[in-house]
Amino acid sequence: YLLWAAPERFEIFVHSHVHLIPREVWQDYLEIHDGAGDWRDKLDRYGVNTVLVDTTNYSGLIRALREHSGWTEQFADPQGLAVLFVRKRPV
Repeated sequence: YLLWAAPERFEIFVHSHVHLIPREVWQDYLEIHDGAGDWRDKLDRYGVNTVLVDTTNYSGLIRALREHSGWTEQFADPQGLAVLFVRKRPV
């Protein structure tokens, strides 16, 4: 939706067009997805300041972001489908 609604406003790190994503970026995304390994360093390297994820598939990352003092949860939709985190100090 974000790609369609505001392509000039948002730079999307990973989206559903997986075939267009370079292999290295996809591998980094998989680590970030699980909140595993050096996920913090990877988000820093890619300059990610906002994370919007669905709660069904990103429980590891959601847990990691909630536990990390550098991120704040800005929004959780009432139906429990998605969560939005924002970095406290943008990179």
